Amino acid sequence: MAPPTNRSTKARLANNPDSAFAECLYSIRKLQAYFHAGDYASAIEAASRAQRHTASGLLFQVADFHFYSALAHAALCDAADQREQHAAALTAHHRQLQVWGENCPENFANRAALVGAEIARLEGRQLDAERLYRHFSDSLSGLPECKPCAFAIFPISPRFSLRRLATYFCAEK
Repeated sequence: MAPPTNRSTKARLANNPDSAFAECLYSIRKLQAYFHAGDYASAIEAASRAQRHTASGLLFQVADFHFYSALAHAALCDAADQREQHAAALTAHHRQLQVWGENCPENFANRAALVGAEIARLEGRQLDAERLYRHFSDSLSGLPECKPCAFAIFPISPRFSLRRLATYFCAEK
């Protein structure tokens, strides 16, 4: 028997009302995979499927949903198309991460900081962005194991670093 395809898995989950939890987890993992692959439009599509079932998910999976959805929206804000829509979604996800970060900073403050850094970068607040990127990075240091959200910085850091270097080297002296 052939392994199930992505299309058959999605259809099987969508057509079974008892599989809301499984569809939520599947869609969140697809969101993460698309984000890391740089396919931000597909990440947003997976996020919209996951959002229908976030009430059935566990807190950490729902936190992943908000975190990676925010980062995908931030990446799509760089393109002029639908910038306001992506910025509004980014802000909403950031608000939720901030609430969790205030109540449980050891698990969620770093996620809120990274999303906040992306918002600051998009708004042209370079110093705030740098401070928040550093806060995110510092929150990961000294840990006995690498937190999964640490890998989210890899697609993001070039956008910030390259812009900052370009601004530095192109500035009139």
